Amino acid sequence: MNPIRRVLDHAADIPVFQEGPTLAQARRGAERTITRAVIFGMEVQDADLGIIEHSALVAKTAEWLGERLAISEADSYVLKTAAELHEVGMFSVAPELLLRNARLSLDELEMVRRQATLSARLASVMHGPRVGRLIEHQYDDYEQRTFAAHDPDELLAGILRVADVIAAVRRPRPYQAALSLHEQSRLLESGSGSRFHPLAVRCALSIA
Repeated sequence: MNPIRRVLDHAADIPVFQEGPTLAQARRGAERTITRAVIFGMEVQDADLGIIEHSALVAKTAEWLGERLAISEADSYVLKTAAELHEVGMFSVAPELLLRNARLSLDELEMVRRQATLSARLASVMHGPRVGRLIEHQYDDYEQRTFAAHDPDELLAGILRVADVIAAVRRPRPYQAALSLHEQSRLLESGSGSRFHPLAVRCALSIA
């Protein structure tokens, strides 16, 4: 079962009406129904884009790093769910841009990264604000972080960022060849403390 389908099946078990059929609860139910329909549509269109495969690898890598950093079971669930859904909004990006046989310009890259806002919204509807928050900040550099001191989500966001980068550079894309293990290590080392969370980098390098 692919990760998005697993998340959808779990979301289907969440009761919508707990205290009577109020308008707010009905709206919440409609949001979940629409979200499920959107994500199902993405599954159908994913054959050429490989987003689900990428998300599965990110989730596996993030879960692996989280275990070694001794995050709680609850945080592990939030992290894995965010990883599985972090690119669900990618369906809103023009496929010809994602399949371009050339490196994207900065403006084009920004267009792609706008999907994070939509992905966060969709994920929040089904799995709550923490999952959405991690997804919304998936492209943030560590030195530009906005999390409060001692906020556990800062580490989770850092793990997600590193996991996403590792998964992205290990597979060839139309505009980018796969990096060797040595090149991956150099990329993480050079960005530790600036682009990437240093604890997540240290953990990734220790098991590379």
